Amino acid sequence: MSHRGYVPIRMCMGCGKRRKKEEMIRFTRTAGDQALVPAGKNQDGRGFYLCPDASCLKAAKKKRRLEPFKDNCKMQIEK
Repeated sequence: MSHRGYVPIRMCMGCGKRRKKEEMIRFTRTAGDQALVPAGKNQDGRGFYLCPDASCLKAAKKKRRLEPFKDNCKMQIEK
């Protein structure tokens, strides 16, 4: 069941701004304990969103909002 005109909104873990889901980058933690960016497909599991700006990643690290993902995780971009 889809809602006509509905746009999913997500919050950035770095700056706290709310944006459209399609404008954000979603990171998920996989079974291999790596945080990664899904490339064109949905990933299951706990995840978080960041703006496509390096300052948001720095802010999220500084505010310690990435602590649940920190244990043996590496930030990796899947291309």
